[in-house]
Amino acid sequence: MAVLLSTLHDPDGKFARIKNAEKLVEGATANYTKSVINITKATSSRTKKLVSKRFECIYSGTGTMGEHMISLMKHSRAKSNTFHYCDFDRLLHWQLHYPKELRRTAGAISKSKGFVFINRTRRAFESHPETQKDTETVMNMLVSAYMGRRVDIGSGTFGFDRKACRKFAGIRGDVSELRFLGHFVACVKKSGMHVKCMNSEGMEWETPDVHRKEISRLGYGRWLSQFQSQKEWARRVESLRQVAEILMDDF
Repeated sequence: MAVLLSTLHDPDGKFARIKNAEKLVEGATANYTKSVINITKATSSRTKKLVSKRFECIYSGTGTMGEHMISLMKHSRAKSNTFHYCDFDRLLHWQLHYPKELRRTAGAISKSKGFVFINRTRRAFESHPETQKDTETVMNMLVSAYMGRRVDIGSGTFGFDRKACRKFAGIRGDVSELRFLGHFVACVKKSGMHVKCMNSEGMEWETPDVHRKEISRLGYGRWLSQFQSQKEWARRVESLRQVAEILMDDF
């Protein structure tokens, strides 16, 4: 079985308020021989308690997701022959709606070598708001051209073996924010890793899961409008720029 890896920043304790959150964590982690999570110290005590029952926790202070990812790789590189990384919110949604697919995915990764891109199906991708779809379409076009095959780097989940984990842990340079995705892809290509692709229905848009009360109060359309704001567009475009910044030098 593979080792599950994740990262988590939840100062408001929103994940602990998801219905049956503890059972979802228990069900998801049961697919793995071990589960390790990089969790920020600012995360609420309720969420820390939720994950500590099933995850080995690495606590970090300030820093971005990319920096937390590299820390996670360094800590976990000798723990297994295979690893499955998944954003924590994606993991809970996957377990809630597509538990059998998650189990199959974990099993397939445990038998894989190199790097596994887990691509969203067209339906799953289309479930996201326009700000995310439009910018990630361009990002995926860039990464696919770089890799020479159609891949989905923005899905929030991927698999890899121990050799890949060691290489990721040794990455130098600016890995802040989402730049680490560009570094990972460059590392995969430059090292000649074996690449496999899988498709997932479970990687549909998960954000509404932790905003049910707000959606009920505002209505879905009004709540969704905040994800079409100028601020959100700017944030998504910046994420695209960060990945492009790393890859463009290698084209």
